[in-house]
Amino acid sequence: MRQEIAVGLIVGVAICHGEVAHAQSGRGRFEVQFGAGYMRPHPELWCCLETEGVLWLTQSWGIGAGVVHSVGIVEYDPPRLSTEIAGGLVLGVKNYHHITLTGRYRRPLEGDVHLEIGFGTFFDASLQGKRRLPDGQVTVFRNALLRGVSFQGLLGGQVKGPFGIKAGGAVHFTDEGPVLEPMILATVAF
Repeated sequence: MRQEIAVGLIVGVAICHGEVAHAQSGRGRFEVQFGAGYMRPHPELWCCLETEGVLWLTQSWGIGAGVVHSVGIVEYDPPRLSTEIAGGLVLGVKNYHHITLTGRYRRPLEGDVHLEIGFGTFFDASLQGKRRLPDGQVTVFRNALLRGVSFQGLLGGQVKGPFGIKAGGAVHFTDEGPVLEPMILATVAF
């Protein structure tokens, strides 16, 4: 019972501290981010859209969840050899996506500019494509791709009122090596 009371008091103090910090900062408690970037070393994923929500628990600490989705269809010319089916050819890809969950820390730098870093995970990565089988039949396939840890670094600030902008990138670490995702994001704070 004493432990539960102590935990309740600590959580209550942290929430009150967070409320005071937010009131003093003039920033919103919830932030929506949306923008674009691209995935490297995957040249076929030249443009991805990102939407993310960040709940700021205190002025400096928050939790983010987002979705990244590719734009357009990439047709391979010439087709690429399939790594999964002997004699098969991959004709093109589309609909890449993954989900991110990150812990966030932000620190004011100068004026209204702040540095934001995040560390977490990305998962549910998949890609849809079209392939020609050895018998000539064309099929659609969906590949479940890698998952791993993600590190984000952003520099941003408020532009006017609740509107802001951030630029930076993410590095997703997988079993096959790091994947770089530079990005620029518009933000709205509530």
